[in-house]
Order: sequence, then structure tokens, then C-alpha cells
Amino acid sequence: MFGRLAAATFSGTRIGYPAMIAVVAAVAMTAGNLLALTQTSVRRLLAYSGIAQAGFALMAFTDLKRVGISALLVFLVALALTSLGAFGPVVAYARSVHSDAIRDLAGMSRWSPGLALTLVLALLSLAGLPPLAGFFGKLLVLQAAVDGGYAWLAVIGVANMALAVFGYLRVIRTVFLDSPVFEVVPVRLDGGIRAAIGLASVGIVFMGLLMGPLYAAASYGRAALLH
Repeated sequence: MFGRLAAATFSGTRIGYPAMIAVVAAVAMTAGNLLALTQTSVRRLLAYSGIAQAGFALMAFTDLKRVGISALLVFLVALALTSLGAFGPVVAYARSVHSDAIRDLAGMSRWSPGLALTLVLALLSLAGLPPLAGFFGKLLVLQAAVDGGYAWLAVIGVANMALAVFGYLRVIRTVFLDSPVFEVVPVRLDGGIRAAIGLASVGIVFMGLLMGPLYAAASYGRAALLH
């Protein structure tokens, strides 16, 4: 319903809504990433990163007649996997150490190597690094912006992908290189949470192998929304 309404509203309009969406997308991406860089809490960093991801999602609305809706659907699938892969390990570890400060993630790779690996994969995917899930989602929304006549927005998007890397590398460095803050951190996960985090990590890594069928399904969904 939302996709149908958006397509009907923006695809045929001549009163500048795509341009307005493009400006909002650029502001959201840039503001979200800049604010994320200043955070000392990993949860707040991810929250502000979410604002930046919303900006990327908005890029799809600049070209709803062609690849925009398909790009949006693929982007949202990738974002769902990546968000689960980021927040799951962070929440689990934060509960064990009673802190969500970035500095307190030091030693996570020693006490919970599986969680640390999933978190790193998720952060790199959020940044849009290939060949992870986030790369394919961002590639498609960037293409939508270019096809919609907003190449300048795609350039801002690429710049924000580079900007995001700096914030995420700070977390990754702490997880793997900094000296542990705590002597022992027993992290206990129930079966459901463990399975969800494992599914997210597998999806982040292997989504690229399923891009053909996934994009075909997204294109079918696009056709259903527009007709």
C-alpha cells in the first residue's frame, strides 16, 4: 500500500516532490553520519546511522517509474539483515557488561568472537562495502538516483558511504585491537537470539549470491504496486 501510494504521488508529479525528497535524503545521510561520528555510545551511533540509512532509502523515491521501487525493496531487505546483525551483538554484549560505551567493547573479540565477527560484518555492510548485503542495496538506490536525474545525490551518497567507514572503523578497532576492559565477560544467548544473529550474519555475507532471484522478486513486486 505504501509503495503504491508513493508511486502514484511522486512518479508523475511535476511540482518538484522528487527534488524535495532528494534534498531531504542528502541532509539525512550527511547529518546522520556526522552525528554518528561524535557518539561514545555504540547504540546511539547505530541510531544516528539509522538516520543516514533512511536518507539512502529516500534516494529510491527519485526514480519510482524505473528501478526505484525494486531498489527500495532490495535495500530494505539488506538493511533488515544488517540491522539485526549490528544491534543483536551490541545488545547482548551490553547486557553482559552493563554498558553500551564503545570503549567497553574492547575485548569483545576475545570473550565473544562470534558476536564480534557478526558485528564487524554488519558495520561493514552498513557502510556499503562489497560484497556484503548493504553494498547491493546501496548500489541499487544510487542507480535509482542517477536514473532519476539526480547524479549529484548519488555523489553525496558515495561520499557518505566513505564518511560512515570512519565511524564504524572506530568501533571495529576497539573490538579487535584495544586491550580488554573486563577480565571475563560471560555472554549467554538463548537459542532464538543465537539463531537470529546467525541468520543475519549468513544473509549479510551471502545475499549477493541471491541477488538475481531477489531482484526479480522485487521487480515483480514493483510491477504489482504500479498496476
